[in-house]
Amino acid sequence: MLNVKKIVTIFLTATLLIACKKSAPENNNGATLLFKQNINNIKKNEPVSLTFGNDSSSTNVVWTISPNINSTAETIANNITVSFSQVGVYTVTATSGNVYAQYIITIVNIDYVPDYGTDFGLTASKLVGINQNEPVVFSVHNPVNSNTLVWTALTSNTSIHYTKIQDNINNRAIYTFTGNGYAIIVASDGINYQRRTVVIGSGHNSSSLLDTSNFMLGDKLQLTPSVTNNGKTLQIAAQTIKKYNCSSDNILSFNLNNDYQIDYSGVSISPTTCNERGAATCINGFKNMQVGTHNFAINFGNKTYTGKINLSSTGIYTFTWQNGGDVNISPLIVH
Repeated sequence: MLNVKKIVTIFLTATLLIACKKSAPENNNGATLLFKQNINNIKKNEPVSLTFGNDSSSTNVVWTISPNINSTAETIANNITVSFSQVGVYTVTATSGNVYAQYIITIVNIDYVPDYGTDFGLTASKLVGINQNEPVVFSVHNPVNSNTLVWTALTSNTSIHYTKIQDNINNRAIYTFTGNGYAIIVASDGINYQRRTVVIGSGHNSSSLLDTSNFMLGDKLQLTPSVTNNGKTLQIAAQTIKKYNCSSDNILSFNLNNDYQIDYSGVSISPTTCNERGAATCINGFKNMQVGTHNFAINFGNKTYTGKINLSSTGIYTFTWQNGGDVNISPLIVH
C-alpha cells in the first residue's frame, strides 16, 4: 500500500499545479478552492501522506480535519501524515494564503496490518516526542522462542527513569519514562537481537526552541561515508530525501562506537517554517575499527537494514550493502 500512497501524493501535487492555471470557485471566506480529490478504500489506522504545493516553497500550510474525531495527524512543512481509527468519510483541508484544497478520504471497515516480514524484528509504538509517563509498546516480531525474550534498557543520562511491564504472551514490553533524553531498548530471543532508540521530550536539556517529529512517510536516507583522523575514524553523514521545516533541521541519531549500528529515530525540527526548507542531516562515526569484516546495521525509524563493513590492513573501508531501498550508501569504498 505504501507505493499507492506515494502515487496519490504525487498526483495531488500535480493536480495542484494544473489547477492553479484554471479559474476556480471561492468559499465563503473568499479563499480560492483549487481542487477536491477523493481518496477511497483506505483501511482503519492506515497512514496516508498528503503534500500541498512544492516542497521548495516556504509558504505556511494550515491543515484541518473534519470531522475532527478518530484521527491522528502529524504535520511537517507542507506535508501531513494522517490516519483514522473508525469507518467514515473525512475531509482534510490544506489552506495556504488565499487558496485551499480538499481531500475526501473514505475509510473502509478493514484493519490496517503492517507487513513485518518473516525475520526477527522490533518495533516501537512511538519513537520521538514521548511524553512523561506515556506508555510506549515495544513489540517483537517472529522470535525464535517467545519464552527466551530478554529486554534491556540504556539511557543517555541519569535523569531518565523508566518502568517496564513485560508481556510474554504477546512478545512485547511496555515502558514508561520520565526525564528528557534518549532511551535505548534492546530485545533478544537468545539468537537474534534488535534495538530501538526513543526520544523522551525533545531529547535535549533545553527544549524551548526545539520540536521532534517522525520521519515523513516515504522518506529515505542517503548515507555518505568518509575517513578522517588519519584513517582512524569512519565518518557517516546522513541526509533525508524529503525536506523538513528548515535547512538546519537535524536527524535524531545515536550510535555506540563499538557495535557498528546507527539509530535514526526522527527529526529535531524548528517549530516554525523558515525561509528555506531543506533536508535533515547528521553525522555519526566509528573510531579505531579493527581490521576485518564487521556486521553493520542501520535502524531507520521502525525498520532495521543490515550489511557489512570490511576494513583492510591498508586502511580501505568497504561496505557490503544493497542500495535501491530506503537506506542507500555511496560511495561503498572509502579510504
